[in-house]
Amino acid sequence: MPSAIINVPTGVEDFSLEQAFFLLGDLYGKLDAHAEVIAQPLELLCKPGCSACCRQCVFVTPLEALYLMHHMQQHFTALQMACVVTAALKTVELNKERILGFGHVECPGAPPLSPEERAPRPRPLDRVLSAKTLIFDCPLLDDGGLCTAYPARELRARLFAVSRLKSRDEYYACDLLGKHLDGKTVKLIDAEGVQEIMHRYPLTEGEQVIPYFLWRYSALLV
Repeated sequence: MPSAIINVPTGVEDFSLEQAFFLLGDLYGKLDAHAEVIAQPLELLCKPGCSACCRQCVFVTPLEALYLMHHMQQHFTALQMACVVTAALKTVELNKERILGFGHVECPGAPPLSPEERAPRPRPLDRVLSAKTLIFDCPLLDDGGLCTAYPARELRARLFAVSRLKSRDEYYACDLLGKHLDGKTVKLIDAEGVQEIMHRYPLTEGEQVIPYFLWRYSALLV
């Protein structure tokens, strides 16, 4: 197995990636506990194997991606790692112009991009709308629709079905869940408020999809 990505420097003075991981893990834990309370009266339709939230374009920060990849390095076999990375590379290759059009983000320690890869791409006028039309399976899904890195899943995955996006006046959920919640008096988490907390941490500038980060770090993972 490769050396752990936890050794990658953050470039933030007096702040180690290990400290950032601790803060992110603490935020995840508190959010999960709160989400469990919120979910109890909602009678959500989500169940193991229902992976609608994992078959869409989800953005993560570099810190979330590094946290996820560190978990993979600690718990995946070499074969599992290779399968995930291969799936991610295939997704990027099939959707390269669209994905790179979302822009590059800082990936400390990753191999440099080639001139062709760094070439500017047209940016979507509305990233959210563009993302909704870019559909692919998360490379971390197994054949049964389960997340193979569930304990390290990103913030948005933890907010799915129990939160609301105030700026867009909509549930952060799939259409089926949206219909389930409509007409009910429900208490939901402020998704953007939680995201603002995370963005106080190092390496949270810029966002990209999970396959992008696995593509950037693929040489270090397999």
